[in-house]
Amino acid sequence: MSQPTATGGAAPATMRAVVVTRPGGLDALQIKDVPVPVRKPGWVRIKVKAFGVNESEVTTRKGESDAVVTYPHAAQHRGSRPAR
Repeated sequence: MSQPTATGGAAPATMRAVVVTRPGGLDALQIKDVPVPVRKPGWVRIKVKAFGVNESEVTTRKGESDAVVTYPHAAQHRGSRPAR
């Protein structure tokens, strides 16, 4: 179900995400359409134009993370958008 946006329109049902399909090299990365997360009370949603990859995401992609990770796994740490 779409949720309203700040401009009054409906948010899209899906978004593009970089997904780690399995532990491995760069070939384990795919761009996929995934469901837009449901916005919780107090949350805001922004349109991300670019994102950075940090060491924990590289470790997760390689399958070397200490955390319990299930695949496919979407990178979810940092995003940015143009200043207005």
